[in-house]
Amino acid sequence: MADQLIIPADIEQAIIDELSPVYVIGSSIPDNKPTTFLRVVATGGIERDLVTDNPIATIEVFSKLESTARQVANEALARLQLAARKGKLGNETCYGLGVAALPQNYPLPSVPTHKRYITTITPAVRRRVTIL
Repeated sequence: MADQLIIPADIEQAIIDELSPVYVIGSSIPDNKPTTFLRVVATGGIERDLVTDNPIATIEVFSKLESTARQVANEALARLQLAARKGKLGNETCYGLGVAALPQNYPLPSVPTHKRYITTITPAVRRRVTIL
């Protein structure tokens, strides 16, 4: 039998793939900041079993208006929960999504032009198997 690598999913890319049809989103803050944009940061997590992980990811919503940042954060979270209920997060198989922190106002002094809301999620995603 050939050896198998069981590789954790790229949760940042999965979230970007899921939300990019609707939002300007990436894993870094763009130099030319649009009025509203999102940043995804993988911040750890745990291995649930051999083929499933529960990564932790924070989704940051930046907007010129605080009310827009709050609304987009709530909507982005709802979209991710819907995707998880359907069994896919981006291109990754997803068995569920926990919310570790609901959207909250959390200013970022290094981006004084935008208000920031953040939410933290813990999706259950399947690892990928690669045959060596």
